[in-house]
Amino acid sequence: QYQHPLYRDIFTREGERPFQVVPPGVNQKLFSPEAKSEDEETRDLIARSINRDIAPERHGLPLTIASSRLDAKKNVAGLVEAYGRSPAWQKISNLMLAVRGVEDPTKDTQGLKPEEQAQMNRILGLMTTYGLKDNITFVNLGSQQALGAAYREAARRKGVFCLTSLYEPFGLATIEAMSCGLPVVVTANGGGQEILGQGKEACGILVDPEDPVSIAEGALQMLSDTSAWSDYRDKGLRRVQSTYTWDAAARRYVEAIGDRLHTAGHT
Repeated sequence: QYQHPLYRDIFTREGERPFQVVPPGVNQKLFSPEAKSEDEETRDLIARSINRDIAPERHGLPLTIASSRLDAKKNVAGLVEAYGRSPAWQKISNLMLAVRGVEDPTKDTQGLKPEEQAQMNRILGLMTTYGLKDNITFVNLGSQQALGAAYREAARRKGVFCLTSLYEPFGLATIEAMSCGLPVVVTANGGGQEILGQGKEACGILVDPEDPVSIAEGALQMLSDTSAWSDYRDKGLRRVQSTYTWDAAARRYVEAIGDRLHTAGHT
């Protein structure tokens, strides 16, 4: 958040920051790679959605899953457009969009708010433009438990998580997916840079959310190389465990308070 240019007037040098940033932790009771009691129900829900929406010959393909709100800044339509422009991506993966409140938005969007309906209409229009009717499925995930189970199912199918927001201050959804063992392809605008890192140690792939080619290349890099997929999965799990648990957050709070007390002359 504080890397954004809007905050540059607060400080000009690292040492002038009047705060210390402590990232939040992921709820590992819900988001973990271990199977949960709700997994079978969610797996059946996803299977029914796939049977309803996806061409039979594509049922066994990996899933590219997006679970953002239907908000313009979340750029779900941008993800669909990138997928539509990439025959190579379509060939090796189906796209699954998590949408709360409606079972089948291709037939009924009355459960969505007006701004959500506008985004859904745009998505449906892109599906028609690029001929994606048999490639995209919608799933109504009604709880965080179901979302975690959906991430585990996507991981079981060797899929990926995509977050293509125009700007994402932190990106809790990113670490939730990583914590379930699902590799991630996320926007480079915002907190994803801090979460994933860069270079050989990066635990996911950063993309330009306004560039359909960049989004497609990121997804293809992950989906087309099983070795890379496994490497990003393992790095993501290690990154969450070392940095984005509530135990890690608590340790950082204690360290920050101790540092301030020491600086103020307290023992």
